Amino acid sequence: MLTTNLLPQKDKKTIELVKTAKISRTAAVFICCLLVVNAVLVLPTLLPLLFERKELKREFATGQEAQQKFQVSARSKELRILTATLREIRIYASQPHYPSKILDALANHKNAGISLETITITQTGGVLLNGKADTRKTLLEFESALKNSPYLDTISSPLSNVIRESNINFSIQGNLKPGLMGENK
Repeated sequence: MLTTNLLPQKDKKTIELVKTAKISRTAAVFICCLLVVNAVLVLPTLLPLLFERKELKREFATGQEAQQKFQVSARSKELRILTATLREIRIYASQPHYPSKILDALANHKNAGISLETITITQTGGVLLNGKADTRKTLLEFESALKNSPYLDTISSPLSNVIRESNINFSIQGNLKPGLMGENK
């Protein structure tokens, strides 16, 4: 179907102006609705974020200033080095070393009548034991046990150790078996 507008030219322009006004009113209402939705939904979350961002920038600047003032990066590097050193010391200290095993074996002897006061091991492998024995028999048994020890090579006990029958202050010297002082484990 064919329609023809027979209105005068002036009235045709009026219709176009009405259509344009209607479109612009619809656009204005849409924009107002969009602004209201924005104000209700977006602004309450956006405004605090803007203020927080401003505060975070200020805190970041303060942190950098403090880091430079207190040389934090240098101190943290020192702390990492100290932590690594302490870890190495802890590992080293947790493992028994060979002289410790020898001392443990000498100190934890099974003879109840012997009381060791000092145990000295020199770097050259010399051993000196000083202590007290209840009887001569317990001292001789202790010397025999030392001679059979897997750690000691030679034992020498002065005669003054066996002169008394009881309450003996003794001193025994000896040498470690060769190669024991060179081992780390």
